[in-house]
Amino acid sequence: MKDENIESLTCSSALLAGISNDILQEIRQRTSVKQYEKGETIAREGVECKSLGIILEGKVSMVRISSSGEFSSISLLSEKEIFGEDILYSSRNTYQYSVEAATNCKIRFIPKTILNSIMEKSPSTKDMYLKILSDRVEKLNRRIQILSQKTLREKIAYYIVDLCRTQGSNTVELPASKEVIAKLLAMPRQSFSRELAKMENDGIITTEDKKITILDRNLLENEIVEGLKSL
Repeated sequence: MKDENIESLTCSSALLAGISNDILQEIRQRTSVKQYEKGETIAREGVECKSLGIILEGKVSMVRISSSGEFSSISLLSEKEIFGEDILYSSRNTYQYSVEAATNCKIRFIPKTILNSIMEKSPSTKDMYLKILSDRVEKLNRRIQILSQKTLREKIAYYIVDLCRTQGSNTVELPASKEVIAKLLAMPRQSFSRELAKMENDGIITTEDKKITILDRNLLENEIVEGLKSL
């Protein structure tokens, strides 16, 4: 195996950082990489989770389908992030959501047995796994705070402020298409676009494709009813 391949595997996720080359070679030889097209299902709700997924390229969304057939997005994950970590070791280890390709993507799957072996040989991997789990809980708590806002405009304002915090700028980029973000915020795409246009007309933001620039941070934050201090 070439060194550049080992380096690429190390950089594929924080979970694998600091692992010895021997273990990395074992991972590469004993795990599989699959490609998915946008909209394709990666894992279905109710199916047993047997492997950890590492996103090598693209984005994936966790979605839930209501009894009426409506889709709602639980979370959006990007390159180098993982999925399945929240249920792989759970007593109820079946997916409580479906995992779909939000864009064309490439996923490396690490079976639970191999992950167990990695953690035994590399204790730092177990520590990083726990950190990733904690970060996931914090991310879900932020989403709950966003969805607890009363109006569509308040949800969008809270989401944009959260993007400012995570991206460290008053000019932010939506991490996916407006359709995917609308699902994440539990609203129709048309409503999402309409509210963005209203906020632009009110001089709060400007938009260009997926880029949003905050013109007046105070006005934006005034749209939020509660919970702003937690950001």
